[in-house]
Amino acid sequence: MTPLYRVRVGGIDVSSRVAPFLLSLEVNLSDDPSADTARLVLEDSMGRLQMPPERAPVEIDLGTSETGAAHVFSGFVDVPRGEGSRGGGRELHVEAKSADPQGDAKKPAERHFDDVSVEDALKKAAQAAGLSVRVHPHLVSIRRDYLALDGLSFEGFGAMLAEDLGATFKIMGRQALLIPRNGGLSASGRPLVPITAAAGVNLERWSLTPVRGKPRWRRVRVRTWDPKKAKYTYKDKDVEEMESSDVLSLRPADDEDAADKRAEGGAAESARDKGEGSVTILGNVAAQPGAPVTVSGTRPGLDGTYQAASIRHSLSRGEGFTTTIDLKRPAPGADTRKAS
Repeated sequence: MTPLYRVRVGGIDVSSRVAPFLLSLEVNLSDDPSADTARLVLEDSMGRLQMPPERAPVEIDLGTSETGAAHVFSGFVDVPRGEGSRGGGRELHVEAKSADPQGDAKKPAERHFDDVSVEDALKKAAQAAGLSVRVHPHLVSIRRDYLALDGLSFEGFGAMLAEDLGATFKIMGRQALLIPRNGGLSASGRPLVPITAAAGVNLERWSLTPVRGKPRWRRVRVRTWDPKKAKYTYKDKDVEEMESSDVLSLRPADDEDAADKRAEGGAAESARDKGEGSVTILGNVAAQPGAPVTVSGTRPGLDGTYQAASIRHSLSRGEGFTTTIDLKRPAPGADTRKAS
């Protein structure tokens, strides 16, 4: 399979221009609020390559001759960087982030909203930051008596709401998205496709730990104030398959509904952290953070289904097109030993 790629900078397809100089291309995707990133490394032996302007829009497609190229990244040029040494030649590194690194979404703001839906609050805050917002239908009707930025940036405000709702918040290009975690959608809003990583077929490398040695929580608890009873109440959520008796207390919530959502999200996050590892497979642009990944052919106790936490698509002259997947949340059966 021949790797395919398309790179557009400022709306112009520069793929054919960079092809003779391209040493590697890398796209990193995650399901946390941090920006996705991309990096192109170009041979710059004569020091004549034109550096793209900061904040120029960047679009990247990746794929193979068998699958075709698919869109994997939208963002903005961060800071081009030149590297070199006396005996090692010269390179131009062009890095990009999915969220504009100098945009208004990163600026602190003072604003509050009374008796408002999460969708309306996000849309109004996004408009001030020069962005649009897409909120998943399961979240649009959720309301809060009071929401405030209180010095948070729009990016921080979205991350705070996502934590409260057990959701994923992401800025991609000029659009922000709020998507339920474990809802069958990636952070970009695309349906998640199951991925296979089979030894002898498409699995290149693996490193897996089905049960982590760090402390694991049996239950997650969130405190809130009940004005009718004039006392604190607690929302507890059990963490699936955890045998520890320890309870993880998260920061207090403003009301009972918010406490329930925060506890639910915390329990899902704790279950997700049960195990960890990574696999590298032949390049597959269908791989998205949050997707189920079935590993087979490694060894008993490691084979099983995990959840993708982050994705790194890499294209280079030496290795061709590969996809490295950081894994979390092994499903039942991924480890046949008893966790201590």
